[in-house]
Amino acid sequence: MDWKERQQTLEQLIDAHGLATVLDDLAIICAGKAEHVRSTYADNSLADLWEKNSDRIGRTIPLAHLL
Repeated sequence: MDWKERQQTLEQLIDAHGLATVLDDLAIICAGKAEHVRSTYADNSLADLWEKNSDRIGRTIPLAHLL
Protein backbone atom coordinates (compact mmCIF):
# COMPACT_ATOMS: atom_id res chain seq x y z
CA MET A 1 0.00 0.00 0.00
CA ASP A 2 1.51 3.30 -1.02
CA TRP A 3 1.15 6.67 0.71
CA LYS A 4 -1.85 7.75 -1.36
CA GLU A 5 -3.75 4.55 -0.59
CA ARG A 6 -2.98 4.91 3.14
CA GLN A 7 -4.16 8.53 3.04
CA GLN A 8 -7.41 7.54 1.33
CA THR A 9 -8.00 4.72 3.84
CA LEU A 10 -7.45 7.08 6.77
CA GLU A 11 -9.74 9.67 5.23
CA GLN A 12 -12.46 7.05 4.76
CA LEU A 13 -12.10 5.97 8.41
CA ILE A 14 -12.32 9.57 9.60
CA ASP A 15 -15.34 10.25 7.37
CA ALA A 16 -17.12 7.11 8.60
CA HIS A 17 -16.27 7.25 12.29
CA GLY A 18 -14.97 10.73 13.09
CA LEU A 19 -11.50 11.97 13.89
CA ALA A 20 -11.87 11.49 17.65
CA THR A 21 -12.74 7.80 17.22
CA VAL A 22 -9.83 7.18 14.87
CA LEU A 23 -7.45 8.91 17.28
CA ASP A 24 -8.86 6.89 20.18
CA ASP A 25 -8.30 3.69 18.21
CA LEU A 26 -4.71 4.73 17.46
CA ALA A 27 -4.09 5.49 21.14
CA ILE A 28 -5.43 2.05 22.08
CA ILE A 29 -3.25 0.38 19.45
CA CYS A 30 -0.16 2.19 20.73
CA ALA A 31 -0.95 1.18 24.31
CA GLY A 32 -1.39 -2.41 23.19
CA LYS A 33 1.94 -2.35 21.38
CA ALA A 34 3.58 -1.01 24.54
CA GLU A 35 2.14 -3.88 26.55
CA HIS A 36 3.17 -6.43 23.91
CA VAL A 37 6.74 -5.10 23.66
CA ARG A 38 7.10 -4.98 27.44
CA SER A 39 5.84 -8.52 27.98
CA THR A 40 7.36 -10.20 24.91
CA TYR A 41 10.70 -8.48 24.51
CA ALA A 42 11.19 -6.92 27.96
CA ASP A 43 12.24 -3.75 26.13
CA ASN A 44 11.07 -1.08 28.52
CA SER A 45 12.58 1.79 26.52
CA LEU A 46 10.64 0.89 23.39
CA ALA A 47 7.50 0.17 25.42
CA ASP A 48 7.80 3.58 27.06
CA LEU A 49 7.94 5.23 23.63
CA TRP A 50 4.75 3.44 22.57
CA GLU A 51 3.09 4.55 25.83
CA LYS A 52 4.18 8.14 25.24
CA ASN A 53 2.70 8.02 21.74
CA SER A 54 -0.53 6.63 23.18
CA ASP A 55 -0.65 9.41 25.77
CA ARG A 56 0.10 12.15 23.24
CA ILE A 57 -2.54 10.93 20.84
CA GLY A 58 -4.98 10.60 23.72
CA ARG A 59 -4.45 14.21 24.73
CA THR A 60 -5.50 15.37 21.25
CA ILE A 61 -8.85 13.55 21.32
CA PRO A 62 -10.75 16.35 23.15
CA LEU A 63 -9.53 18.80 20.53
CA ALA A 64 -10.79 16.55 17.74
CA HIS A 65 -14.30 16.79 19.18
CA LEU A 66 -14.19 20.51 18.42
CA LEU A 67 -14.02 19.92 14.67
